[in-house]
Amino acid sequence: MASFFTRDVDFELTWEVLRSTLEAGGWKRPPIKSTVEMGLDTYQRPEYIPMEHFIAQNIAEPMGVKTCQWGAQDTQLILKHRLAQGVEFLHHQISERNLEMCVPGEGIDVVMAKVKIERHVLNVTKETLERGRDVTKMLVLDNVETKRFRHAMRAATDESRQLYFRSLLTDDILYYLFSAQFRSISFPFIFHRGIRRIAAEEALRRDLHIFTTFVAGTLIYDTYRLCLQMDAREPTLVRDGSPISHEAVLLNYKAMVLFSPLGHISKTLETLPATPELLLKYQGWKPKAHPGHTLPQYSPNTDFSDWLLSFNY
Repeated sequence: MASFFTRDVDFELTWEVLRSTLEAGGWKRPPIKSTVEMGLDTYQRPEYIPMEHFIAQNIAEPMGVKTCQWGAQDTQLILKHRLAQGVEFLHHQISERNLEMCVPGEGIDVVMAKVKIERHVLNVTKETLERGRDVTKMLVLDNVETKRFRHAMRAATDESRQLYFRSLLTDDILYYLFSAQFRSISFPFIFHRGIRRIAAEEALRRDLHIFTTFVAGTLIYDTYRLCLQMDAREPTLVRDGSPISHEAVLLNYKAMVLFSPLGHISKTLETLPATPELLLKYQGWKPKAHPGHTLPQYSPNTDFSDWLLSFNY
């Protein structure tokens, strides 16, 4: 377990390091957008669309993209990545069973497709942890000088310190932090204020709300204690630059879903609430060809994992 440095001089040094690295361009305040337009306080509750509806559309087709024109094959490519984002949300990695669900079938094309999906899941995790670091830096910089922050960090238990960080989370922060996963999962379903009329849906919504906020709070807490807090007795030891510290955060991120309280929450991809727009943007869409130019040709084995994650579609 990482040591905790809770003297006033430790907090002051932590603030100074975060402030100076921000000014030097070492990190940026995350561009967190408002979720007001999602209508989380409105009377109308979001529709529940189980992910199983999209799983049923997932067929065993090669994942290669022959041209940049969109068609049925390209929709399948997007769908497989969308399902994988849901798996990462629930499990923080992908098992063989869930890999089969994302890429059904057999053959060399399927084997290669599974490798790409595994890479995509790793990229989603990487993006989440990177966003988590920036969110943690922002929250610590804004709060480390307050009595409430220092009192919470001096608490006797991890649970108390985690609870403090969870208290800082807003809908906007949570949507930003898990933005890769919420391209396929319905954020409004989980965070709408209204109680759902169907008991099973309300139980699912409540579990996912607990799951999301607990994961976020624990990730931010781990990032602070393992990477950001400073010890004034060793003012040159900045743990944020240590691969070992980042690896420890990653290991905890993968493990937290296995233990209480998250270990008891159902993690079934089929019942996960899908965003209604999961594939809508791609069906029937065609790029405009530029005069004098031919459409680029891609190998059927081209790996689009990084490209798919980089676009906020």
